[in-house]
Amino acid sequence: MKIWRNDVNKNGSIVGSTDAGDHVYIYQGMRRGGSHIYAIDATIRTNPKLLWQIDGMAYDATPSGDYRDLAQTWSVPQIATIKTWGCTPSGPEDISCDKTVLFFGGGYDTVHDDALVPTTGDKGNALYMVDATTGALLWSAGNGGHHDLNLTGMQNSIPSDVTVSDVDGDGYADFLFAVDIQGNVWRMDFAATPSNAATFAYGGKIAELGGSGGNFRRFFNAPDIAYFTERGSAPFLTVSIASGYRASPNETAVNDHLFVLYDKHALYRPVNVDGDPEYNYIGGSNTIAKTDMSDASNILSQPTQYGWYLPLSGTGEKGLSRTVTFGDKILMATFLPSIAESCEGAEGSGRYYLLNALTGTTEFDGGVPFLNLTDGGIPPEPAVIFTNEEVCVENCNDGDATNDVKEERTELVVCVGTECFDDVLDQTIQKSYWREN
Repeated sequence: MKIWRNDVNKNGSIVGSTDAGDHVYIYQGMRRGGSHIYAIDATIRTNPKLLWQIDGMAYDATPSGDYRDLAQTWSVPQIATIKTWGCTPSGPEDISCDKTVLFFGGGYDTVHDDALVPTTGDKGNALYMVDATTGALLWSAGNGGHHDLNLTGMQNSIPSDVTVSDVDGDGYADFLFAVDIQGNVWRMDFAATPSNAATFAYGGKIAELGGSGGNFRRFFNAPDIAYFTERGSAPFLTVSIASGYRASPNETAVNDHLFVLYDKHALYRPVNVDGDPEYNYIGGSNTIAKTDMSDASNILSQPTQYGWYLPLSGTGEKGLSRTVTFGDKILMATFLPSIAESCEGAEGSGRYYLLNALTGTTEFDGGVPFLNLTDGGIPPEPAVIFTNEEVCVENCNDGDATNDVKEERTELVVCVGTECFDDVLDQTIQKSYWREN
């Protein structure tokens, strides 16, 4: 679920509050339960209310209406802020034109429970934006004239969460990344001052990461987007995503990968020489295998390459959770199904990776490629946690505690589920520069 906790006056009190505008809203899809999305007003804990609901269509119904492409609602709604079109603020401090919205993918089509080859015409092949307060549909993209942005190539369901970014830090969504189940990565760029829904967004496919046969990879995780400004290079985005068949985690026939793409349109939407939107996609030949890179390689020095990929080497190993980019490192947890039969049930195992985002090399001491997780089952995405620890710096061993000199130090800990690692991330001070010509 996704929670919108709106504490307008920031006094820390919402539950049962009478402060104007304060509320707690909960948004929840159904995964295999159906094609609906529910919004619950849980501001008063003892009296929750249905705020609104979105109803997709039954699979055997004749397609019609705004949500004819909505499949099983696996994609968790993501909260963002946009400027309402047709509304002009009185000044930079006027927020009367601001609107809180939800973005989500079209969901999962059960045809992929059995599909062994790539498909077209899936249900759930769409992206939606709705009003977070009323549930009203504001904008959509998909295959067909019933969408505000018609993308004929959007043929496959989008069960994963979408990733919405505010790259310039002004509080408004700038772009969205989504990946469909067959590895087509989509980018949507939002206009700063749209006049209507039709002019709200431009978008297109920027990568094809799927394949066929043993490379028929499926994608269920949200793209992990990070902003880089390497000295001597223009700003760029990394788009990191691992493949893995979430609907059948124990399959072992597919060769799953971690992909890290470089999108060189970090601050502006892709355009051609005439200034018109132009989205060109990265194919398999435009990425390089990590095994083909030297330890000193930096993909930015490869003029014809736009990213790298790491084949997951374990039998049936797959990425079933989102990667996390922290600093210049990519944190990833993977799942390996249990091969041996067991009367007690086989829960499988997990691995934890820490990789340099620009070279793909491991960041573990001694060149260890990954750490084995001890807890069984499908591991969640890694979480980076800052902890405060009291450290003694002087006179700690003289037996007189009154002479001890202690200080609080912040430590970085990475947790994958209940397993935590406190020595795998460096917390070093890095210089930031402001260059003004």
